[in-house]
Amino acid sequence: MIEATLSSFWHLPRQAQTDTAPPKPRAAPVFIGDAVAPFAGETLLLSLLRAQAMRDIERNG
Repeated sequence: MIEATLSSFWHLPRQAQTDTAPPKPRAAPVFIGDAVAPFAGETLLLSLLRAQAMRDIERNG
């Protein structure tokens, strides 16, 4: 009797859908200290943002 009652609440997990595309790489985290750390005449944060923008421009044309 308990089985019949609880079975309506238990669901079998759905099988994960397979994705053929590789996952997008995620950007590395930027910490507060990175915003003020000097790097090549500017801050490290600004340098990272410029490098990411250049990669996006090259990818998207």
